[in-house]
Amino acid sequence: MKVSVIMPVYNGEKFLETTVKTILDQSLDDLELILVNDGSKDGSAKLCDEFAQMDPRVRVIHQKNQGICGARNTGLNAARGEYIAFADQDDDCLPGWLSDNYEVAKEYDADLVKSGRIAETIDENGNLLKKDVRELQKKFYDREELKKAYFELRDKNVFSPVWDGLFRREVIQKHQIHFRTEFKQGEEDTAFCLEFLACVNRFATNTGVYFKHYERYATSTSSVFNIESLNGLVRSAVIEEKVLEKMGIDRKSDKALLSSAKHHLIPVLVQLYHRNCNWNMKQRTGYIRKLHDVPAFQYGMSRELFKRIWAQDRKKAVILHEFVKGHDRTVTMIARFYKTLLERKLRATVRKYE
Repeated sequence: MKVSVIMPVYNGEKFLETTVKTILDQSLDDLELILVNDGSKDGSAKLCDEFAQMDPRVRVIHQKNQGICGARNTGLNAARGEYIAFADQDDDCLPGWLSDNYEVAKEYDADLVKSGRIAETIDENGNLLKKDVRELQKKFYDREELKKAYFELRDKNVFSPVWDGLFRREVIQKHQIHFRTEFKQGEEDTAFCLEFLACVNRFATNTGVYFKHYERYATSTSSVFNIESLNGLVRSAVIEEKVLEKMGIDRKSDKALLSSAKHHLIPVLVQLYHRNCNWNMKQRTGYIRKLHDVPAFQYGMSRELFKRIWAQDRKKAVILHEFVKGHDRTVTMIARFYKTLLERKLRATVRKYE
């Protein structure tokens, strides 16, 4: 079997039929769709069973609720395909998603293939909040080339979601890679991708946009604030530090520091001013202070390194400088300002697509 598509299902009857159809209508026939019903309380379980009765390529697993990580791990344990693909219950899998990317995987004997995608954030009323279209060039990377291009690809969020890739199942099994259930409020995709990437010898990207992912704000982790949303970002930083070490990539370089600021430090700061965060200044500053004890956030910055970072991105340079110097209250105030800037940018992006 060429590809196993793993889809966790939880109370998804509203979108499930449409999404399943986009998978079963793919031109690649040699596939299995594993629907993991994760304790749904609506009509999803019945729908899943009906899909299995109509199409022998559909397999259904019913289990008590374990969350998205537990559901995906169940799917991984059951999968039989040469490659693994992931989809959420409300995504749109566009034509050629499996066939074109599988062709690239075989052409380059790739452990991992990533391709273009559309990501849309939708509010509870169905209004578009954000639209991000990412396209990639068709290209092959051996391990050394991947190391050199790591931060360029990371900057394009190539290693963040799992639903835009094909993962060789043999690599997952050999290295016992799984979704970490300690991630409760996001970052589970990033952790999986990075740990998989550390074991990759052959990587490929493919041109074309093949996947449309929806983040529905009313139900997404980004609409919720609690301590786990912050801790998930910190755990992700710790995992990436280990991955960089395993791959032999210098995490003290200017590229590494800018990447960490973008993907770890600044997201933590923005979360501290989440609309549902009721922490006071003392609590926010206290959390930032604790980050200094986490090795992944112990940056260290010489004057020359600061100058190089300043020349590339002044905003991130200032945040990194103040954080490294331990000016935690200043960093907290910068976070509030940065959050305001992001909201303005978001509104401008929405107007662009109106």
